[in-house]
Amino acid sequence: MKLTLPGLYASPPPTRPIRLRYQKLSDPLNYDQSYPAIVVKSLHSKYALLVTKVKFIVAESGSPLSHLAIVSREHGVTVFITDLDLADLPDKGLLSADTEHVELGDGQ
Repeated sequence: MKLTLPGLYASPPPTRPIRLRYQKLSDPLNYDQSYPAIVVKSLHSKYALLVTKVKFIVAESGSPLSHLAIVSREHGVTVFITDLDLADLPDKGLLSADTEHVELGDGQ
């Protein structure tokens, strides 16, 4: 399964295509450092403690002017905001992104 996300970058997009392992999170204390990308419900400030550990954040909702988006930009973390409900997305998988598109999949 691969899902191309509609949405917008709240920070500069990657300058070249990237592929990263992602983890869906509802609690930042459950973050596994072997996943450089996270998928979250919203750009809630509780995830700010992870900006020095991740490279990419996908959020189901939020604003480019939110605290987390601003802090992420300052740390060079790419933030992408979509309006899709990602509840059916696997908890862990592969994120592919370029300057225009973000895709999430199960890594297959």
